[in-house]
Amino acid sequence: MKDVDFLRAILETSILYVDMIEQSTLSKKPEEKSEAKPVKFGFCKCADCENLKWLAHANKRKRLILVSKKAFEKEMNNRANMGMGFFILIYAMMRAYLQILHPYSKPKTIESKTNRYFKKAMQVVAKDGLKAILNKISV
Repeated sequence: MKDVDFLRAILETSILYVDMIEQSTLSKKPEEKSEAKPVKFGFCKCADCENLKWLAHANKRKRLILVSKKAFEKEMNNRANMGMGFFILIYAMMRAYLQILHPYSKPKTIESKTNRYFKKAMQVVAKDGLKAILNKISV
């Protein structure tokens, strides 16, 4: 699988989790739903990304999530974290996507939302994974 395809899959997973949780919180509040523009992504080569300052960041105006190519390769090839690079990327992309969804929120608010949404997403992943394991054992 190419890096771009893998990155697209991670981005779509992140957006799916955020949208699921956002929709459940928005359904409690009566608001107008507007058609959202699609989010684009790409690899970034800015100085901060090359120095591994961050893994992903957002261009809110263009609705663009930029991922550091160097950091992406480092996380995916790091044997010390044993596959956690995937989840680290999901967290980074969730954060960037929330920055696009809520452009006027404070960084602390975005961080707390990202933590809360990531925790809920991992609970869903754990529960579904446990169901799959139990189904294979019982068959």
